[in-house]
Amino acid sequence: MSEKLAKELNYKDTLLIEVRKPHFKKTSNDYYRFDVNNSAYHLICEPCYEAPYKAEGMSIRIQAKDINVTDVLKIVEYAILNKKKLDKLQKIQKDYNEKNEFLGQYRYIPKEELANIWKNQSSLITSLISEKIPLLPLEENEFKLFWQNNNFIFEYKRLGKGDDNIVLSIPNYYYFTSKNWNGLVFLNPNNFYYLNSYKNEYVETELSVRLPVFIEADIDRKLMFYDFMGKLYMLFIDKKKVISDFESCL
Repeated sequence: MSEKLAKELNYKDTLLIEVRKPHFKKTSNDYYRFDVNNSAYHLICEPCYEAPYKAEGMSIRIQAKDINVTDVLKIVEYAILNKKKLDKLQKIQKDYNEKNEFLGQYRYIPKEELANIWKNQSSLITSLISEKIPLLPLEENEFKLFWQNNNFIFEYKRLGKGDDNIVLSIPNYYYFTSKNWNGLVFLNPNNFYYLNSYKNEYVETELSVRLPVFIEADIDRKLMFYDFMGKLYMLFIDKKKVISDFESCL
């Protein structure tokens, strides 16, 4: 979508959008950074804060737990139309360790400036986000995944039965996996949706599921799935309960 937006604005140089989604609770701050003369890939919060090399073009570097696509598009539009102004709006953050030793520094767009950019109404962006964009290779999945109007839309293929069935529409999610007519959409390790061919079930569990996971089998309204370390979980679909200690159920 950013590529379409850049073409509509007649921007022909390189534009990199770099996104880092932190997985640790201690990483609490979101960062948005704009490099007006460097499109080289570079994580924004690393021990070496400044990129060791450069490439022509500009970049928008984001570290955030939740990404709003429309907000990103608004930053892209603003950067293309006001790149010098956006560059000057940035502030410098210096980082020190617990011994007060200087680690490095990086530039960032202040929250109040981001809020002003996100308030802008753009007819071009409104038109772009109304398009239904496929996100999964349809021929390989029973479920289809689309993005439209700031929502991720999960549909199930109904072969020979007319329109596909929308089983879930949500603004954001963390991880998705499926097998045949079963799907799991995780918001975090303790909250997820179970999907089947016609509806969804919301599950909240005290047991933290180690992601990513993969579905093994569906047996008598029980869904078996395992994590990347081989740990096995069982979802009791009707009870909306997840267990991993199978001996306690014997």
